[in-house]
Amino acid sequence: MLFSVVQVVRGDLTLADSLQTWKTCENFGDLQFNLTNEVEYDTYFSDEATLRLHNIGNFTGGKIVSEYLKVTAASSPYVSKVTIAASDVGFLGYTDGSKCVFMVYEVVEYELTEYAEYANFTVAVMMKVNYDPELNKVTYVYVYYDEPFLEYFFGKLDTEATSDMICGTLETSCRSTWDSNGLADKDDCLARLGEMNLFTSGTKHEQYFDGYDRGCRMVHSVLAASNSDYCQALSFSEEEGYPMCQESADLPCCATISTGEAIFDEVEFAWFTEMKENYDMSVVDGYKEVTGISF
Repeated sequence: MLFSVVQVVRGDLTLADSLQTWKTCENFGDLQFNLTNEVEYDTYFSDEATLRLHNIGNFTGGKIVSEYLKVTAASSPYVSKVTIAASDVGFLGYTDGSKCVFMVYEVVEYELTEYAEYANFTVAVMMKVNYDPELNKVTYVYVYYDEPFLEYFFGKLDTEATSDMICGTLETSCRSTWDSNGLADKDDCLARLGEMNLFTSGTKHEQYFDGYDRGCRMVHSVLAASNSDYCQALSFSEEEGYPMCQESADLPCCATISTGEAIFDEVEFAWFTEMKENYDMSVVDGYKEVTGISF
């Protein structure tokens, strides 16, 4: 993995101020932060950390953040192999709450499992990270993938094998949810799952996740297999205290997050574009499919 600080970009700081600010924040580099290194999640994230996944949802709490990130890490049933090909870091300055702000850009190589028909691809990811130098922990991270990549990734996962896993998890690990939905058997579950769209469409985003689609269940079936707290996200009907939502509730798989343009500025998007060009990716799609080889 290539891990380097590429630039100090706060235009309102003098050189002396910039250097002093950097001295306060430089230990972030020692974390070697990257989203695929799941064995270090407890090291990376504070107990109150917040993860915002573009077009998917908001997640707060270090343990919860770690669980959601593992959906695309090496231990996921969807992932056979994941490798960081490159990582660059830009230091932006301080938040009002005295957190250090960094941009992190990664190029990630994936080999998926039978659930995605063994797809291989390289993808670019952009993150804005708040780091608390006193805790030596990340307190906030916004993860951005280009929307065409999300459509590609979850489209690859939209297989009979994945649907079977979702219903199998619902039947074996979430029995009370299974019963409350009045499901007769797995075929009944598969039929109801098949009636859903892969994504939800709405005014905030062209495609996003909420409780009315299969994409949300692809994420939560992985989590519910080992933690029944996520079973309600697999339900086909609203459960008490957990509305399925439609662009409104501040819950997982509800499209309440801002668009990428509200989080990242033109310079940060330009860096992202440059990284995609350097790795021969479509600057619009944000990924490159690899066929016929293994990384």
